[in-house]
Amino acid sequence: MPDRISFGQAIVSACRKWRVPAGRASRAEYWWFALFQILVAFSAVMIGGLIAGAIGFENVFEGFSTNIFNPVVLLGLAVVALVYLWFYVAYVSVSARRLHDLGLSAKPLVIVVVLDGFDLVYSVSPEILGQLGEILSWTAIGATFIVMVLALRRGNQGPNRFGPDPFAPEDTAAVFD
Repeated sequence: MPDRISFGQAIVSACRKWRVPAGRASRAEYWWFALFQILVAFSAVMIGGLIAGAIGFENVFEGFSTNIFNPVVLLGLAVVALVYLWFYVAYVSVSARRLHDLGLSAKPLVIVVVLDGFDLVYSVSPEILGQLGEILSWTAIGATFIVMVLALRRGNQGPNRFGPDPFAPEDTAAVFD
């Protein structure tokens, strides 16, 4: 019985199932995908900084506020928004499957998604939500932290109500397809 999947297998599995919250995800799939997201985000920031420097922004934030309608900036923002959205949906899906592996319902993730929405609004325009926005932002961080702590637990051995064990020999092909 395999007890691990490789970084590549986990990324392929999470990417193939980017919008599928049904089923189960192993700890390895969840955490390898989380690492992949961090690496991609770090790389995007580095590349964005290089591009911003190449097109003449000495201070990205000053340039951002004065050159928002620059076509390069708009294209960059659109690409970042689409990539972020894809990763967010994929993260919610793999989180749902991870909770399923623990035998837990993923319905509480709806609360996390709503809190993340408020956090996004607060990050873009804090004056809209005021003090409530700050409270909701910290609550979103706390809720995400709870999901991450739960993701550290070992999953149920054998099948559960959400599907086959990701590491049962007879079920492995179905889980990683």
